Amino acid sequence: MEFAEQSFLEIVTQERTPIVLGRIEEVGAAKVADDVSRGEVILADVQEVTSGNWTGGTRVVLRYARYASNLARIKSGGQGWNGISLEQGKYLVLGLIGAPPQAVAVRAVASAEDTFVKQLRSALAIERQTDPKLRLIQLRDAVLGGQPFLSGYGHYAAGRLKRIPRSEAVTLETSVLLAANDLKNRLAAAQTLELELWPSENTDDPLKPQILSAFWNSLGGAPEDLQNYLAEALSRLLIDDAPSSDPKISDYQFRLRRAAVVQSEAQAMKALEDWGRRQNSMDQARKLEQWLKK
Repeated sequence: MEFAEQSFLEIVTQERTPIVLGRIEEVGAAKVADDVSRGEVILADVQEVTSGNWTGGTRVVLRYARYASNLARIKSGGQGWNGISLEQGKYLVLGLIGAPPQAVAVRAVASAEDTFVKQLRSALAIERQTDPKLRLIQLRDAVLGGQPFLSGYGHYAAGRLKRIPRSEAVTLETSVLLAANDLKNRLAAAQTLELELWPSENTDDPLKPQILSAFWNSLGGAPEDLQNYLAEALSRLLIDDAPSSDPKISDYQFRLRRAAVVQSEAQAMKALEDWGRRQNSMDQARKLEQWLKK
């Protein structure tokens, strides 16, 4: 908490921590000990980004801590106070707790109307949405909108947080994966499908073929980073995640192969060969090719 490195994604989806926006009015003199710089910053014109959580007024005094060395701040990842230029007139967005308040998250923005602030407000509005149909539309717009924070929130909400029915989440994420849009968004969709929407314990899950079909049909022609992830994920899902006994493995893989729709086996085979050679994973590639031929 000292360095205020909590994720705004967690704060938005918990919706208990006040999020505020303020302008730096004054930066106090810092004291350095053990390579850490500590001091106070005064924020003016403080306004709430959340709704009804903040009671601390329009002027706030906060203590901050960050690494004294700029190089150390960069090496740490530049999160929280370590990523902030503490200059008079700069705008900050912060998650605050306690009395007196302490920052658990902080990010610099260009102005009170910065796009990040707007994305925060949109995510908070979706979290407050009680109509399932409207929430689904809003989450789809968030994922597809091309705004980094809001898109990340959409994947997180659809997958891990289960803000929409799993069947709708799988349809949303597979459509993103199959579309020829932003690489980071496609990769986020693949990760959400594998890590959050694939039920390892249910061998008869009816949505598994839909996920597998999207993975196989995205594999050929995918950019290298995405292709690497998809091939590795297929190896984990179809080989590593299979039931432990040999007869069950064969039956499980056969049923999945019959249900999955692979539009071009030749293209998929070529992609596996490229991946196996590139990543020194020819054994895994061969096993996936055998699955494809079942």
